[in-house]
Amino acid sequence: MSIVLSHAHVFDGRDDEGHREVLSLPSWGIDYTYHFTQKWAAGLHTDFIVEKFAVQKNLASGQEKETIERSYPIAPAIVGIYKLNEHWSFLLGMGGEFAKEEDFLLTRAGIEYGYELPKGWELLGSLGYDFKWNAYDTWTIGIGIGRSF
Repeated sequence: MSIVLSHAHVFDGRDDEGHREVLSLPSWGIDYTYHFTQKWAAGLHTDFIVEKFAVQKNLASGQEKETIERSYPIAPAIVGIYKLNEHWSFLLGMGGEFAKEEDFLLTRAGIEYGYELPKGWELLGSLGYDFKWNAYDTWTIGIGIGRSF
């Protein structure tokens, strides 16, 4: 189990007047990972953006780009994880982003660097990318702490 404090970056955000703005939104991640072997694992990684924001649906098909509102979206994903070595892990998975306005299917990719601490604790850094199908994308960067049970 780990908890991650991060920022989600949306490059197609919109300000109050509808102008393009890069958004840096505070978010939390709660990750559960089960290790099958020393190299392979699977998990449920859930991100919570703790803010309301507007974004342009830049990945939607069609000519007209729609601006949509998002209210505190929650984005769980089932991920497969490959641990390259003692510190580096790569992950890839599918999930959804859920908010009161609209829900989106997402593909998540990421990389994590973990540093083992005594008694089963781990300090980690993460970089992730969420591709929300027919909507928009989000980059996250975070730091967290985890515990092995």
